[in-house]
Amino acid sequence: MNWLAHIVISKNAIGHQLGNLLADPMKGRCWIWADGEVRAGFAAHLKIDTFTDRNDHVKRSKERVSKHGHLRGIVIDMAYDHLLAKNWDIYVDEDLGTFLRRFHDRALTEIEHYPTAARSFVERVVHSQILASYDSFDGLEAALRRIDKRLSKRLRRRECTTDYIASLEKNLDAIEEDFNRFFPQLLAHLSPVIEAQSDGHWLKTEATRSNILFNTS
Repeated sequence: MNWLAHIVISKNAIGHQLGNLLADPMKGRCWIWADGEVRAGFAAHLKIDTFTDRNDHVKRSKERVSKHGHLRGIVIDMAYDHLLAKNWDIYVDEDLGTFLRRFHDRALTEIEHYPTAARSFVERVVHSQILASYDSFDGLEAALRRIDKRLSKRLRRRECTTDYIASLEKNLDAIEEDFNRFFPQLLAHLSPVIEAQSDGHWLKTEATRSNILFNTS
């Protein structure tokens, strides 16, 4: 899963959301003065990635874009963020714009005492409005092109994430089915983390999600 999913599958605590978001750019190394929520967010990120990497639906999605390829996992991570934004109303109790505005506002206040690298990353995510762009396929394609610019020349000679765009678009309906089978499983796996709080949460209940997904309401 990518950035949008990581901040959604967090406790309703900005430190936890930011820890979950920052684990990758900080290479899993939390700064020494980070508080408990940030550290718990780092741990949640690892649980999400471990579960995702082992999930059969995710493996099937990777095979739909290519039988082989070093970057296909990154492509599916990004595609799943797009599909989360597309299916947002199934999983989240407030609209995407409201959710992101609150996250952005809280994040910019929270990062005042974060390390420079972490603070700069969060500021870039907020000011670029990149999370809001995932709701369109054009936004997904633009994100993949940005990733390609950061690849080494050696890797770009072998493959780029944009090499998968045609296959991704062709198989997107099937990949969306994979996502909507996988994502409830991920939420169930992380529910002890998400529910370990007294405040309300933006994620819909399992029963509500099932009613929407399977039209049983």
